[in-house]
Amino acid sequence: TSRLNPQSQFGADVIARSDHVLQNGSGDELARCIRQALDEMLGELAARAGIDRTEIYQIAVVGNTCMHHLFLDISPASLVHAPYNPAVRENIMAKASDLNLKIHPEGTVLMLSNIAGFVGADTVGCLIACDMEHRAKMTLMIDIGTNGEMVLGNKKRMITCSTAAGPAFEGAKIACGMRGAKGAVDHIEMKEGKIVYSTIGNAKAVGICGSGLMDIVAMLLKEGFIEDTGRLMDPDELETEQAIANQDRIIKVDGKNAFKITEDVYLTQKDIGEVQQAKAAIAAGIILLCKKMGIEIEDIEEI
Repeated sequence: TSRLNPQSQFGADVIARSDHVLQNGSGDELARCIRQALDEMLGELAARAGIDRTEIYQIAVVGNTCMHHLFLDISPASLVHAPYNPAVRENIMAKASDLNLKIHPEGTVLMLSNIAGFVGADTVGCLIACDMEHRAKMTLMIDIGTNGEMVLGNKKRMITCSTAAGPAFEGAKIACGMRGAKGAVDHIEMKEGKIVYSTIGNAKAVGICGSGLMDIVAMLLKEGFIEDTGRLMDPDELETEQAIANQDRIIKVDGKNAFKITEDVYLTQKDIGEVQQAKAAIAAGIILLCKKMGIEIEDIEEI
């Protein structure tokens, strides 16, 4: 189950939330609201599974380093100031009741370890899920969010870095952007000269989520709607047969070209720029990891 993080009322991102805690001298509000949200979600999951809450004995929690600290009501001060180190790195085992999570009375909460200030327990969770410690092939793991954390390596050696990918893939700063919820355009392609798209839950399109955003920009480039620079062309500049057949989809929004998916959902020139910046940040991270590992990008066998 999923839901919007209620901490967003205190700031759209972890930087703003950290500032709120430091200015107020306490992170109690942020810790309380995220714990309450998780407790409600536990109730939903238990009901769906047809079990009583007291049959849950352990909860594993991961998040980026700042989310980890805010959840535990640990001051994020060390993450805001250089050298940006976590206050806590190691695994933590806590009593669920101490965190107001209602499961078995003796139930525990396992908090996975943080690697660094901008590479958190969520990356550790990904490493476990990908079984990186047993992989022989040179593997790249990418966790795309506001921070694009990535790990390069195999069972012999792993290195990691974090890039400021920005919130584009999570829907923020995108004109019609949204999280991956019902009605989000999640895939789009050109089929026999026509634009075909799908939405989450097969509902009416109300916005664009991260996968849809990538698909749209890739399709516009492939089918000749945008130049290599990312500029969305004017209708009279289009050259490919597919693009010309769909030239009415290029509309004006605030005086600049945009691509219309439905009457209410579109992609703007600024949105394309956001994708370029996010993609460039991730690409830079991959290039730097390869240099540090002493390999070429072509040597990566698996992503």
